[in-house]
Amino acid sequence: MNPLNLDHLFYTCPYPVKLDGDEYIFRTDYDIVYAVDFKEEGSFSPIPAYWFDLTNRSHKSSPSDPKVRETVIRIL
Repeated sequence: MNPLNLDHLFYTCPYPVKLDGDEYIFRTDYDIVYAVDFKEEGSFSPIPAYWFDLTNRSHKSSPSDPKVRETVIRIL
């Protein structure tokens, strides 16, 4: 999968997003760090298919934060 344009994400996402390896990382106003990752699923070949993975890296309870949803939607 091709990396996303970080300049575009910077201007459109509620939370700043950075690329760390193959993951897109962002920190919320509640100091919770999330990682977004897309893993290729080879069993659908030749059609490209990916798994979407959202991980709470901080392992903290996450309040209902609409900015998380908007950031994830922009990354997708």
